[in-house]
Formats: sequence, structure tokens, C-alpha cells
Amino acid sequence: RDVAPSRGLGDVYKRQAQRLTLPMLILQGERDYQVTMDDYRAWREAVGNRQGVVMKSYPSLNHLFMSGEGASMPEEYQTPGHVAEEVMDDIANFILSGK
Repeated sequence: RDVAPSRGLGDVYKRQAQRLTLPMLILQGERDYQVTMDDYRAWREAVGNRQGVVMKSYPSLNHLFMSGEGASMPEEYQTPGHVAEEVMDDIANFILSGK
């Protein structure tokens, strides 16, 4: 169990990710106001350029990986939609690559 002081649960996950040797796919919607690009950069710093780690951000996507414009707002989550095809393709390619 990770008991080191932490700003939040995300820090615990980042410390654990530093220790893992498993392949990881880390995706980020750049319009996400819950998990921000600062968090994404912190993940990048935590995992570095380690082989088997793929990181990608999507400029027009929110936390749900759904497309939109401008700042994402909670009301956006009430609009039915689908995960962007690009995200689905990236996930499938990651799995199929066996990284």
C-alpha cells in the first residue's frame, strides 16, 4: 500500500506508474476540466520516455472523449454522444500492437 504524503489520489497512481513495467496507454482530452493538461504533463514527467508507454492528447475532446468547442462545462455531459472514433482507433491499435 502506498502511504507517502500526496496531493491527491492521482499522485498515488503516478508513483505506482513509475514502478510498473507493464505497457500503458495514457489518453487525455485537452478540453477536460476535471483531469487537466497539467495532470497530463505530470503523468508525462512521471513515466518519462519509457518504452511501452504511449501518451496522446486530443485538442477537441472533453473528459468523456467527446468532441466539442471552447471550454468544457458540466452541462456538456448531459448531451448524448459517443467516444470519438480516433480514441477508439488508438485504443484498438495499442491493444493490437502488443506494446
